[in-house]
Amino acid sequence: MSSITTVGDPQKMATASWLEHHVNSSMISNDPAYLQWLDVQIKGSQLIPGYFKNVMDIGMLISMSKALGDPLWTILDHLYLIKGKKMWSAQYVMAKILSCKRLRGFVTRCYPDPKTGEETCIAEATLQSTGEKISCTLTLSQARALASGGRSETWQNDPIRMLTYRTATKFGNMFIPDLLLGIEGGDELPEELYHVDPFEGL
Repeated sequence: MSSITTVGDPQKMATASWLEHHVNSSMISNDPAYLQWLDVQIKGSQLIPGYFKNVMDIGMLISMSKALGDPLWTILDHLYLIKGKKMWSAQYVMAKILSCKRLRGFVTRCYPDPKTGEETCIAEATLQSTGEKISCTLTLSQARALASGGRSETWQNDPIRMLTYRTATKFGNMFIPDLLLGIEGGDELPEELYHVDPFEGL
C-alpha cells in the first residue's frame, strides 16, 4: 500500500501522536470520565480542525490513517468536511497519484482549446500493467462549476493553478478511488473552509 512521503510540522506530529495514544487508550478503557476529559482536550486544541472535535471523529481518522498507510497528522492536514461531506485536498490526491505504483508518468498540462479558446487542462498517466494511457480533461468553466462557481480569492488570482488542481483531483477520483477510500478530492483551498459552516446540510 502506497503512502505519502511528506515532512510534518513537529508540533502537528506530536499532537497526532498524543491523539493516537489517548484515543486508543480511551476505547480500551471505555471510562466515561476519561472520554469526557479527552473530548474537552480535543475541542480545545488549535491544531485539530474544528469539524473533527470528539473522540469518535478522531477514532475514525485513526482507522483511515491505518487503512491508507499515511500518518494521522497527514489526514488531519488534508481531510476537510464541507457541508457535511468529507473531501481530500488536491495536494493529497496528487501525492497519492504520484506515489501509486499502478501508474507512471503522471502529468497535467493546460492549453487553450483550439476551437473555443477556453483554457483547458488534461491530466494523464500510463497504466504500468498494460501500457494503456488514461486521462481526463476539464475546461476552466467546468472546473469553476465543480468549485461552486470558483468565487474564492485563490480562484480569482490564480485560475490556471486551480484548474490544474481540479483536473488532477478528477483524475484521482476516476482512476484511484480505492486509494482515497472513495472520498473525493476538492480544491487546494483551505481559506474557503473557514467561510462555510462545516455542519451545514448534515
